[in-house]
Amino acid sequence: HSPELAAFAEKYVLRCFSQVIKSNEFLELDVARLTSLLRKDEVVVSAEEVVLSAALAWLQHDLPSRRRFSADVLSCVRFPLMSQTFLSKIVHADQLFQNDAACHHMVINGMQYHMLSWEDRRDLAEMSRPRCVKRKPRIAVLKSSVPSLIHFFNPKDSSCTRSTSSFGSRQNAAVVYCDGVVYILGGSSLSGPMKSINCYSIQQDYRFLKSGLPTPCDSLAACVAHGNIYVSGGVTKEDGRILHHLLCFNTKTSSWQTQPNMLTARCCHGSVELNGLVYVCGGLSCNRLSQFITNSCEVYNPSTQQWRELCPMTQPRKDHGLVVVNNLIYAIGGEGRQGNEQLW
Repeated sequence: HSPELAAFAEKYVLRCFSQVIKSNEFLELDVARLTSLLRKDEVVVSAEEVVLSAALAWLQHDLPSRRRFSADVLSCVRFPLMSQTFLSKIVHADQLFQNDAACHHMVINGMQYHMLSWEDRRDLAEMSRPRCVKRKPRIAVLKSSVPSLIHFFNPKDSSCTRSTSSFGSRQNAAVVYCDGVVYILGGSSLSGPMKSINCYSIQQDYRFLKSGLPTPCDSLAACVAHGNIYVSGGVTKEDGRILHHLLCFNTKTSSWQTQPNMLTARCCHGSVELNGLVYVCGGLSCNRLSQFITNSCEVYNPSTQQWRELCPMTQPRKDHGLVVVNNLIYAIGGEGRQGNEQLW
């Protein structure tokens, strides 16, 4: 086979992993090829449970002869990315984890990860790092004041391409990317806060709708963790109240689940996911007397459903960008406490 063909085939396997693992060819892979595949960051999956299912399916396909590879194969699975509840179920449901001490130990370590301090988790950074979805380097730019304006920016050559799809006008919406789809949640139009969710498929270049937010909401923030979209804060339509709310949207079932409230009500804030945790920083908050721009930060663990306050940012800011690079969170730009203070 030519190197070009081999590279194309590998990219296809990584990109379409969920479909590939259903094939007989996957079940017939040798153990070296299998473990090499399962270890890759570039495997595109909605959750780490998919990788575990693939590993178990390969082992069960010929368990008598493959049982000796159990520890090697399952060591490729990132158990800390799964919830304690899920891990507890598989320990009791699958004989492989009950009868093999090494495999059982991997699951127990995954459960214990959720009870470690934030500092101790750094030692397990490699096994708790989410799979990285590597697609063509394009950034979708959606401008709220023009009804049909979507452009793709390619960082490699600094080119900008207009999409044929269009959306209605909105501003202050939250935008996230999940499994090949851009989700635009909430925001406001001329008539006030919105509850609609517009979706855009990058690969197929078409738009569609999902079931909306439980209530219309403006100036909210969102991020993706464990294949779900976590929506935090915002402003209500009825009374302009700043919210404590955290909601979880399951993109597969289009259903919402209410999560524990944030410690601080906020809107116009930033939110990112890092190592399976949801971070929210800054924004506009309030007390009984007034509204104010805050520098407070907090983090939410979806597995334990608990919030924890973090050290504040050096400067209060709202309407800023929040991004993760090399396990560090950067707050960029925004408006400072003086109202007209522009931050870098």
